[in-house]
Amino acid sequence: GVGCGNNDDNNTSNNTTATNNTTGGTNNTTGGTNNTTGGNTNNTTNNTTGGTTGGTTPVDETPKCSDFPAGDANRPARCDADPGTFADWQPASVVNMLALIEDDGVCCYDYDGDGEQDNALGTLVSTLGAAAGGGGDEDLFAQANTAIQDNIDNGTIAVVLEHDGLTSLDGGTFAVNFLLAEPDGFTKPDPTGNNTYKVNPASFEAGTYPLARSEGATLEGGKVTAGPGRIALALELLGIQLDLSVEAVYIEASADAANSALDGKGVALTGGKLAGLVKLQTVVDAVNKLGKDKCGCVAGLDGGDLIVVPGGNIQDLACKTGLDGSACDSEDQFEGICKTLVENCNFVTIIPGLADIRSDRLGQTCSATAGADNPCDSISLAANFTAAGANISGTATAE
Repeated sequence: GVGCGNNDDNNTSNNTTATNNTTGGTNNTTGGTNNTTGGNTNNTTNNTTGGTTGGTTPVDETPKCSDFPAGDANRPARCDADPGTFADWQPASVVNMLALIEDDGVCCYDYDGDGEQDNALGTLVSTLGAAAGGGGDEDLFAQANTAIQDNIDNGTIAVVLEHDGLTSLDGGTFAVNFLLAEPDGFTKPDPTGNNTYKVNPASFEAGTYPLARSEGATLEGGKVTAGPGRIALALELLGIQLDLSVEAVYIEASADAANSALDGKGVALTGGKLAGLVKLQTVVDAVNKLGKDKCGCVAGLDGGDLIVVPGGNIQDLACKTGLDGSACDSEDQFEGICKTLVENCNFVTIIPGLADIRSDRLGQTCSATAGADNPCDSISLAANFTAAGANISGTATAE
């Protein structure tokens, strides 16, 4: 479960920051895919710091459409639903605030079972801030959290939680579908609810059945807990904007009854804690995609990878040599990012040494040392969040 300090509540988790998509829209390739890396949804392993730990090898118990042939009586009905006409959407929430937590060990989930809450992203930002000039970590956190909120408020990022099977705000067990969406006729979410969204079709495995779904979510004593799932967000560091997929996401929050209604407003959540994992390969892929898509001004890149991984060992990643970003216009929106990326590329090589989790061996410690037998491949993160009540009006047009 999710815990924060001595909080005994169940757990949650995740976050990353935001300045996603300056071109608008959500990133389909990172959106809403189901967790194959993040813990058993019914995991109740012991935790000494509050909430449950993530202390088991992950077991994905969520049914998938691919598990059942067409016509099988156990195949989920939504696997064969028509996204264009489906109308049986369930009450929902939309994340309307996300803020990175800087300190490690205080929140929100123990992924490696060592009794401590994991948040290596906090260490990463502090390290990059110091490397960029000393004492810069506070500025980096402020930039990251400002970017998150800006993109939520302008509709670029919309993470919708559909509460499938929740029939009463007094309590119950249900499933949470983690969906990417876009505002239907507005931008900034209204905290009082009734926010209407269309789901990005990249969120579906088949029909309208989600790629990211958490069975066994609960509402008990006013607390909602759910996970694992996967969401798409974006991280801004040193002026570099990266679209990232965050996996093994756990959430915990309080239901705000005053701003919730299952037949209208949706489900509002307050005091949320969110945890998740970002794979190192995801960071490399995001940097390289940005380079290929936007950095034609960089001499020596020639459409290739800015970050190389010799021998496929992620711990040995390095910057491509011989790059020159001097021709990039610092005043141009994208060329300025490319110039920054080239000038600060060596900072990326710091990241593997700060990885703290092995995504396919949750509940076990790993090593960030290159060549280790059990290498860490992911960076844990933690965030606070709130969510406004929401409704789903249909499926967005595929991009």
